[in-house]
Amino acid sequence: SEDMLAEVLAYQNDLPRGTYNQAAVMAHRDVLPRDLIVRWRVLPTGRTEEGGAHILSAAAPTDDAMAEIEAASGHRPVVSIVCESDIIDG
Repeated sequence: SEDMLAEVLAYQNDLPRGTYNQAAVMAHRDVLPRDLIVRWRVLPTGRTEEGGAHILSAAAPTDDAMAEIEAASGHRPVVSIVCESDIIDG
């Protein structure tokens, strides 16, 4: 199932399993430029105390994705894994 896949991906990549919350995504959609959100298939859900982006992803972001997201927010992002359908819904 999709939930099982998200659990496995989170475990394999030593990332926490996230929870999709449409209100959080809508409230924080300006945390990253829209082109990065679309290109890297991530959903911002907030910021760290240092100003980095909290993001949801259906897979572990690549090094390139992490570098671009870090450049855009000024700090290394914090990633949580969700189901692919959550990314599509977001």
